[in-house]
Amino acid sequence: MMPHDHAHGSADHHHPRDHNHAEADHLHSHLRHDAAAADTQILTGQFIDGFVSARDKMAYLKIAGVPLEIEDPAGGPSMKLVDVKLATEWQVGTGYC
Repeated sequence: MMPHDHAHGSADHHHPRDHNHAEADHLHSHLRHDAAAADTQILTGQFIDGFVSARDKMAYLKIAGVPLEIEDPAGGPSMKLVDVKLATEWQVGTGYC
């Protein structure tokens, strides 16, 4: 899709679900919920694959924008990321009796 410019002042403006705008504060796409969930699943898989194969895990997280330290909003000591654990859980054959 190509970005397009137009004013949003009119109440009768048709707002298609698959559009973008050139304005920096209005750049977005309207994805269906199932499409957004599928995209999130793909990106999550790619992120995990990259993390697993990364030689320097902390550098990978830093480049990905994961904060390695978070200030305590209450003013206490900051929280530091010291370990990452990846886990996969499966539940098969559940049902109600």
